[in-house]
Amino acid sequence: MNRALLISTGIGCGVLCSYCPQVAIGQAYKKVRGPSSMSLEIFKSCIDKLPDDVTVDFTGFYEPFLNPHCTDMILYAADRGLPVRLSTTVMGLEPEQIDRFKHIPFVKFSVHLPDTKKLTRIIVDERYMAALSRLTEAGICNIGFHVHEGLDGPEAVHEEVDVLLVARNIEPENRWINTRAGNIEIDAKRAPERLVGELEICPRIYHNVLLPSGDVALCCMDWDMKHMIGNLLETRYESLFESPEFKTVMRGHLDDSIDILCRGCEIARTKKETLFRRMVSNIKAKRTVSSPSEQIA
Repeated sequence: MNRALLISTGIGCGVLCSYCPQVAIGQAYKKVRGPSSMSLEIFKSCIDKLPDDVTVDFTGFYEPFLNPHCTDMILYAADRGLPVRLSTTVMGLEPEQIDRFKHIPFVKFSVHLPDTKKLTRIIVDERYMAALSRLTEAGICNIGFHVHEGLDGPEAVHEEVDVLLVARNIEPENRWINTRAGNIEIDAKRAPERLVGELEICPRIYHNVLLPSGDVALCCMDWDMKHMIGNLLETRYESLFESPEFKTVMRGHLDDSIDILCRGCEIARTKKETLFRRMVSNIKAKRTVSSPSEQIA
């Protein structure tokens, strides 16, 4: 089983990308009444409870480097021998910080780039360009760059950033924007329909989000904090998956009368849909691999 703990180093991200439901997570987090920024002490207390196979993924509902302790957190997780993954807009990252963590064997280091329509509201200034330039030449393990797409097709990378990437021979990946399980409206034609029937177990229910309070949300689509499965300051890691809320989510995969987040998420799939896709794939494979006699004919 591929397990990960996503680290939301804060709540109330100042980058404010147009497709990021910051209002939703801000309102939901008020019910917890926890700190808006994760302390290094809380991070360590929670990370120390993780089994060695759990990836520490710095992403969640907040730009990781807006927390001044982020680099120390990365180093602590790596020193613990845990797999480390990170996704960043580079906002809050100072160029000199990069030398402190560039040696770490990241599972993945994703750099989210600004686009021409400013859907991603990254401030492209001298500090940003210096940090981005350092990232492109630091030799970081498994680093990748991407830009999100808008409604009118692929968005171009910000002009100044594009010049840098071309000079470094870097071609960023284009990614589509989803509704964050219905938390934002992108296009009425693409609004997620509520899934009925038995669902496939989504791997993301084991990719949970640690909040600054120590509370744990089900996954990175749970912006409303609908499914809170425990608090790592108060319980063991394994207990998260024994909690009443997690068990409700699991039952909800079987019983569509139970209202769970997953039934309104674009990433979720019904077992019926998965079976259909598999059948189509097998048919295509059989048509592609013809017999020698058919090839001659």
